[in-house]
Amino acid sequence: MKRYKALKMRIYPTDEQVSLIRQTFGSCRFIYNHMLERYTKVLKRKGRRLSRFDMQYLLPGMKNYLPWLADVDQSALKYACRNVDDALRRCASGQNNFPRFKSKRFSKQSYTTTQMQCVVYDHEAQTVILPVLGCIKCSEKRVLKKECRFLHATVSCQNGKYYASLLYEYEEDIRQVQITDEKQVCGLDYKSDGLYVSSKGECPHMPHYFRKAEKKLLHEQRKLSHMIESHI
Repeated sequence: MKRYKALKMRIYPTDEQVSLIRQTFGSCRFIYNHMLERYTKVLKRKGRRLSRFDMQYLLPGMKNYLPWLADVDQSALKYACRNVDDALRRCASGQNNFPRFKSKRFSKQSYTTTQMQCVVYDHEAQTVILPVLGCIKCSEKRVLKKECRFLHATVSCQNGKYYASLLYEYEEDIRQVQITDEKQVCGLDYKSDGLYVSSKGECPHMPHYFRKAEKKLLHEQRKLSHMIESHI
């Protein structure tokens, strides 16, 4: 049976790699906003909906008049188109509101690459090789199974610290359990906008305290950064 796991590690990029990571953040945010705007215009003028494949088809032509897009990981730009398409699909299904443009100030600083044939993780040397960025020092020592296969990698920045999350799959033998009484069995499945959903349709309420207080927390962190430590 296939199992999926994510390995998140802190990475220590060089100044040159940091500059390239930040450029990729900005390029992905630009592509997201540009494709969302183009989707809206095409829908209003022609009544046609752009798919993620239509958006990805436009990327090579954009590099002719925006040459800086060619400097970053191209699979990350394609994944930004996929994010736009996913957000629009969730809106169409009534799960979310219509997606908004991402701002430089408040949007999440991250990008996802799918060029996993270039990714190499070495737990002994504590390094990870990522597309375009090259070899980066990391703080991870966990040993992965040899037969695991990487699916995608996400590079993110939180509070000035950089992280890489590697999603991988592997085969695992699952021991079958004999069920004696089906009435005493309840199945639980993960739910992204809740904690779980049971086989009986039950879903607990999640208050999402962090999301509600995120803007206030950013404001308080900016205030704290301007304060002077007192020894009184």
